[in-house]
Amino acid sequence: MTSAAATLAGVRFMHPATDGLTIPDPIPDASIFQPAPWVAPSSEQLPFLRRRLHDHYTTIAAEGAQQGRTGQVARAAPAESEDREVRRYARDEAGRLKNASLTWVDHEAIEMAVTYSSTPSTEPARPDRMPSMTGFMLFESCIGGALYDAARAQDLPGSGWTPAPWLHDVSGYVEAPIVAISWSRLPPPHEDRVQLSFYTPNRPPQWDGLPPDTFVAQWAATKTCYSAGYFADHVRTVSARMSPMPVLATFTATLQFGELLPEPDANHCAGWVQTVYGLWQLLDHKVKKPLTHTDVIAAPRSVTRGDVRAGITATSAVNIVRVHPRFRTEDLPPDDGEDNADHDTSDNSRRSPHYRHRYWRGPYRANMCMNTWGHSEGNCEHKEVPVGRHLRGPVGAPFRERVTELRGSPARNSGTGQPRP
Repeated sequence: MTSAAATLAGVRFMHPATDGLTIPDPIPDASIFQPAPWVAPSSEQLPFLRRRLHDHYTTIAAEGAQQGRTGQVARAAPAESEDREVRRYARDEAGRLKNASLTWVDHEAIEMAVTYSSTPSTEPARPDRMPSMTGFMLFESCIGGALYDAARAQDLPGSGWTPAPWLHDVSGYVEAPIVAISWSRLPPPHEDRVQLSFYTPNRPPQWDGLPPDTFVAQWAATKTCYSAGYFADHVRTVSARMSPMPVLATFTATLQFGELLPEPDANHCAGWVQTVYGLWQLLDHKVKKPLTHTDVIAAPRSVTRGDVRAGITATSAVNIVRVHPRFRTEDLPPDDGEDNADHDTSDNSRRSPHYRHRYWRGPYRANMCMNTWGHSEGNCEHKEVPVGRHLRGPVGAPFRERVTELRGSPARNSGTGQPRP
């Protein structure tokens, strides 16, 4: 990783050398390097997490990357230009956290957003979709992830470390899940854009799966070799002595208002932007039967006073987002006795087909005209409206678990969201 965000997120190790190191035979696959599954902090811990992150990035903005209080060992001093970029990024991120509203999203709401966003949005990005001008949102489960090969996943910076050659032969990939985001509108003259920062868990590589005498990396300055055993010992020592930051910003993307969202492709950030915007659409769906339900939990006075002392100006209250009970998967029976189908009795009808079974549909996007009086002249505005999961088909018909619907998608322009390498 060479970006400013990735530099802040890196875990750096320095250890004495050993002789007689070995190379694993056969070469293992990437599963031995995969960290433990993500376990999100509770919603009550979110104000404390925001405060720690704000303090972390404020310190880096003032003193440089090596001074971040992450409970990690810093790498060799970065170049002056890189340090300036690191400080600028840290200053911007600290400003976002200082003014951010706090949101905690449960796994069912994330699952709904991912399913809902599986069909790319055709709506130009709208500023009124944002839950707040500036925010920090923590996910109980991940919205996606970046894949790294084994050599890159160990986070050994190219300026100081040379990974062992056998790491490049490891099959498979290690995933870095996206578990939180922060956002804010850019200052003039770019106020029509939103800066998004994607957070990944700050988890050190897993070395315990390798024999302790396995050759892992070489320090370029001294040509000194380092073993998996020393790396594993250092991880345990640091974890016992310090409290590493649970998450750190690793990728960034820019959302342009008035333009279509980027098409999901090999660009990881494009898919994450689609999911985040889809989640914003679900939260903005304020009707008689909303798809999500938000509880606002006030923080204790001690937490509020601590935030004020830390220079945080935003509220310490936490918005907890869950799927509304009427749309929760386990609360929806196979046959609810209601006719939710759009069907008729004519086999010749193409607009309303005659269903011979019942099946679940949604959630999905419906393109709705907001002023139909001008639709025929083209003088109208369209808006995507979320449709919740519901049953289709005639009452009493057999229930089918899975139905594949083939639908055309309009041509769309590519977006500009870019991941930090």
